[in-house]
Amino acid sequence: GLISLNGTWRKPYVVGLVKVAGGRGKVAALPAEVKDVNGLLSFSHQGLEFRGLNNKEGSYLEGRLGSGRFRLGGKVIMDGLKLEAFDLRLTGDKLYLAPSFFDGLAGGELALTGPVAKPMLQGKVTVRKARIGLPEGGGRELPFDLDLDLDCEAANDVYFRMYGMAYVPFNGRIHVGGSLRKPELDGELNSNRGWVNVLGDTFRIKNLRAEFRPDYKLYPYLELE
Repeated sequence: GLISLNGTWRKPYVVGLVKVAGGRGKVAALPAEVKDVNGLLSFSHQGLEFRGLNNKEGSYLEGRLGSGRFRLGGKVIMDGLKLEAFDLRLTGDKLYLAPSFFDGLAGGELALTGPVAKPMLQGKVTVRKARIGLPEGGGRELPFDLDLDLDCEAANDVYFRMYGMAYVPFNGRIHVGGSLRKPELDGELNSNRGWVNVLGDTFRIKNLRAEFRPDYKLYPYLELE
């Protein structure tokens, strides 16, 4: 492709079109290589737009992450070279993710919209074949924030695990609202098996219900048998 720097000294902007065919690379935050990337990066005075190889408006750049596939469309809106806002759409299935507290597959549909100062992340996410633990507490404030409106579902083979302390398979649905810095959870998770270890004694779980509400903060109300 070919891109050029246009505009004025005080307000430059990039114009051009970059074609990606069979692209691949490593993204620091992702555990697997991004590969088989096909699409167009279209630069204009309005910003950057992701499109499919057919270059039609509303089409998607496509690729693979691990054994899963994703599609990315929409725009990053800019004023010259200054980032202003997002209007992005992402769909995916069987995408392997592994931050500190999660190791498994995720899929769904997400949209990132709004001003760069505090955009909104909304959509639906389904988790499968995943191990979930406790997030690492760093005590540091995040360098950015997002408003959240996410419907999350724990489907098959999802379990909470702390080695030597707990193993609890579960399913259910939770809505994540609030913001990234101050999330609000609303929903319910259920389990009919598993175990927990308390002071060296192991207790088998017959039924467990974890109810999340915004006024509970991040801690659920538990009913355990």
